[in-house]
Amino acid sequence: MSRLKKFFSRKKSKKEQEKVQEQEIENEEENASSSDYEINESERVFGIPLGEIAAREGMKEGSVPRVLKECIKYLEDLGKFEEGIYRLNGSITQRAKLKNKYDSQREVDFEKISDENTVASLIKLFFRELPESVFTNKNTRELAQISKYHEKKQTSMLIEVIKKLPKVNISVLAIFFPHLLRVSAKSSVNKMDIKNLSIVFSPTLKLPPKIFSTMLNSWDEIFKSLELDQEEEEEEEKEKEKEETKEEEEEKEEEKEKKEEEEEKEKEIN
Repeated sequence: MSRLKKFFSRKKSKKEQEKVQEQEIENEEENASSSDYEINESERVFGIPLGEIAAREGMKEGSVPRVLKECIKYLEDLGKFEEGIYRLNGSITQRAKLKNKYDSQREVDFEKISDENTVASLIKLFFRELPESVFTNKNTRELAQISKYHEKKQTSMLIEVIKKLPKVNISVLAIFFPHLLRVSAKSSVNKMDIKNLSIVFSPTLKLPPKIFSTMLNSWDEIFKSLELDQEEEEEEEKEKEKEETKEEEEEKEEEKEKKEEEEEKEKEIN
């Protein structure tokens, strides 16, 4: 057998092994889930568009999904970010049980969880199962084009793309990327610098590797711009509320004057 044939044979064999491993993981998750809580399809949050999750959780529109908020908080409070985080899966059975709890809208007792890798892999699973990327599918081609520019140009172009995203998508980015920056800050311990985080999350978030790296390297600039934009929106909202209040007061005043005129007419008649 030639070297080339051997190479492709090994490559095929590796892919087959990965498929078998993936199938084994899926089977293990299904077995773990089937023995847990029954899931009402209208409550499920994994594999559901971001814009629909808030309603299912009874939260305000645009709220970050509970699974992300709670899992990130758990990892931040634990503060370990040890070697293997976001690379190792942890307990597949435990992860399936956690997923089942979120999909059935039940509370999660994080005090009973001792493995940060299980929680980190649940976050990855949530993003992986989203039917559409956080940046939305319609921006896929534009992001690919942006990735061809230098980082400074990428940053300014990314800001414009992010500003047009749905509110919940922006909120998810605003909680997740600062978390990843804190993970990378401990890369001397966990070996997860920006490059390695990109290897893990670029495919998961469906982002070109260069775009993912720019998001982390330039996050402060991106977030500052988003904050300013949000402040402008809030000011506009306040002005709108003032105008509406003023209009309501004017209407009340008109009604009061009209009523007084009618009362005066009645007095004159009597």
